[in-house]
Amino acid sequence: MKKTWKNIGGELSKKDRFMDIQSPESNVEGSLIDVNTNFLAVAWKGKNGNIAIFDTSKPDRTPMNYPLINPAHEGNVMNLKFSPFRTNILASSGDDGLIKLWDIPEGLLKENMSNEIQKYSGHHKKVSLMEFNPVCGDIISSASYDMSVHTINLIKSEAISIVELGEVPTGMAWNHNGSSLAVSSKMKAFIVDPRSKAITSTINTHEGNKVSKIHFIDDNTVISVGAPKNSKKEAKLFDLRKVTDGKLSEFYSRIEFDISPNFFWTF
Repeated sequence: MKKTWKNIGGELSKKDRFMDIQSPESNVEGSLIDVNTNFLAVAWKGKNGNIAIFDTSKPDRTPMNYPLINPAHEGNVMNLKFSPFRTNILASSGDDGLIKLWDIPEGLLKENMSNEIQKYSGHHKKVSLMEFNPVCGDIISSASYDMSVHTINLIKSEAISIVELGEVPTGMAWNHNGSSLAVSSKMKAFIVDPRSKAITSTINTHEGNKVSKIHFIDDNTVISVGAPKNSKKEAKLFDLRKVTDGKLSEFYSRIEFDISPNFFWTF
């Protein structure tokens, strides 16, 4: 007999939880939380774009007047990313158009912190997405509502590559060797070569006008999750070796699922 299981989940005890988290009620394309082996970073409610940092080994109830990175940004935090190479380095982006680097003290914050160690101000609209290069610790790419993708040298805090998309980006991912970026908009995706400062391929991904996300499966394959014209969602696999004259529309595998109006987070 075939059985269907629904709504299965585990229950943590109170001592294993971070409680009284005051995250903002923001609908953004980036992630308002990130974690590594040492720290948990969470965008925090408040007039300014605040960030709370927790010790991952000490889940507990958050006390009143918990020290924050405050202000992190003028306006909302849009994205948080820890460096994959240095656990104490956190990048944040905001709707003030800035990208900032923060050096998290080993013993966490004892008081509010507002001094970043580096700042990039090359975008002129809110920065919704960031991704550290997977093989070079001093390189990060960012995507903004100014419809551009910047690849940034964090030591010098300057762009080494700027590529104009002509579309608002909704998702972004590096390939595994850090040589190419895949950037999605609602109905398209772009393969970007930061070295040549160019879009090498444009993919027609979805027909529905909703947020889509994209990831590399391997150097020749990307997966895009978005919406068809109906109320469902779909995932499509594309073979980048089938690009003709810089364009690709033909997928080789597709699955349709879900009727939720919200977009999917993909990892």
